[in-house]
Amino acid sequence: MSEISDGDLKALIEAQAKVLDLPVREDNYAVVAMHLGIAFKMADIVSAFDLPEDAEPAPVYTP
Repeated sequence: MSEISDGDLKALIEAQAKVLDLPVREDNYAVVAMHLGIAFKMADIVSAFDLPEDAEPAPVYTP
């Protein structure tokens, strides 16, 4: 994923908070942005892993 600007990241946080009806205090934006940044990096790592063509999904766990 390409880098996201601070303004775009704040807009994303505000939009998600509105959809979820989740208030985010102004002083919490930096922490939320930090965690989203970590999540984006994790998604990049997972997306970069190429699965072989014969990969099968794991079976569904049923206790």
